[in-house]
Amino acid sequence: MVGIDRFISSYGASGLFYNLDKQTVADILAVSQECTATENEYLLYEGDQIEYLFFVLQGELITFRTNTQGDEVSVRLLESGDVCGDSIFFMDKVGSSIGIKALVGAKFLKIPRKIVLKLVSENIQFSNNIVNVLANFYQMALMQIHNLAVKKTKDRLGHFLLFQHLKKRHSSRDVELYLTFKKNVIANFLGMTPETLSRQLHALEMDKYITIDKEEIYLSSPHSLCHFCDEDTAVFCKDLTGCPNKRSKNLELS
Repeated sequence: MVGIDRFISSYGASGLFYNLDKQTVADILAVSQECTATENEYLLYEGDQIEYLFFVLQGELITFRTNTQGDEVSVRLLESGDVCGDSIFFMDKVGSSIGIKALVGAKFLKIPRKIVLKLVSENIQFSNNIVNVLANFYQMALMQIHNLAVKKTKDRLGHFLLFQHLKKRHSSRDVELYLTFKKNVIANFLGMTPETLSRQLHALEMDKYITIDKEEIYLSSPHSLCHFCDEDTAVFCKDLTGCPNKRSKNLELS
């Protein structure tokens, strides 16, 4: 396990550990297990008893449900600093309603349910963090349901690319898109086949939203994907005043 100061420097801004005092972080790490997983390794199956909160340190995890055909359907794509398993802790369920799998080699913390529930009842900051994590998951779930039910495939992909750009962008001039997840994983998450994803990427290029150079994707301009902005996405924009999307400009963000 890394030192407390280094851990706070790396993960102190994440939703779960945000603004926690050093002693609380130390207490959590003291009872948590640091684990690794290989590509496509299952960490939890649907129906399993869940006794840990999973906090991603490195790599990529995915939560999934299995449909009636036996296919895994992506629910959440998880990167460093993300957490999963939290909502199930507060449900009166015998087994987990989701499965968890590593997409690539991953490192993660398993935080015991007992310590999580104890901190929720005793530590106001941690309790607030859990509420914010759950609220963020709820918002992402609503966005995902809306996109799958309402948006056409090209709009769904454009919205996803915009959201990824907003999450990773450090400068309003950045035009490179950093897609952490493999294209087949993104396709599954967006409810389309990999072949459809490829066609829609080229359709976005033909419409001059993006340019594709081998495996690299670039925005045609820093705001070229603003066409796909909506009220949910605009909340995450750090450059709202400079956005040419008039609908987003008029949003009042708290």
